[in-house]
Amino acid sequence: MVCATNYFVNTNEQESLSPSETARLLEATAKAAHQRTQVSSTYLFALWAVPMCLGYLAWWLSLAHDTFSHTAAWVFQMTLIALGLVLTTVHIVRRTRGLATQNPLAGPVYSLSWPLGFAAYGFLGSEMVEAGAGDEATWLYYSIGSALLFGLIYLLGGALWQTTSFSVIGGIILLAAIVAIPAGPIDCNLVLSVTCGVALGAGAAVSAMRQHRNHV
Repeated sequence: MVCATNYFVNTNEQESLSPSETARLLEATAKAAHQRTQVSSTYLFALWAVPMCLGYLAWWLSLAHDTFSHTAAWVFQMTLIALGLVLTTVHIVRRTRGLATQNPLAGPVYSLSWPLGFAAYGFLGSEMVEAGAGDEATWLYYSIGSALLFGLIYLLGGALWQTTSFSVIGGIILLAAIVAIPAGPIDCNLVLSVTCGVALGAGAAVSAMRQHRNHV
């Protein structure tokens, strides 16, 4: 006959963890908690690959081939950017809310840099139009200016979050904007669509693979 006391003692002994297993469990738990409270580069890269690639492509198709009207292309791109801004802000606020970090202003500053930056970008563009800037100059400003803004904000994110991938992507977008300038106000959109879309998509893929490897 098996004593109930012995049964529970044996079960507890079987379920008890060794010191090394306990250490690994605590390390895995800490990593999981860290991932839940960090801004996801995979999410943001994949999120912004869509408006960067499709938005610039829409502009190029509109300007180069009259596939659809300039107004439709502008509304399409601005809708994608607005959706990206909302989703980016919500993601950052949710991930950083209530955290006692060394830089408590990092989350709010980075969240505000997106809407404030694009507000200033749009206001300056409208003032250029009011001042009588030509169509080609205005097209070049809106295309190259948005890429420069994207690149600078990603560099800011890399500095705030100390994330190398953010800085690398930001640098790539800035270089793409510089390279696209000689292509002119129309074809620069195709250069930016391909370069930025590929860079952000590759960044999302690399980040996802690293995250998966860390979880294994």
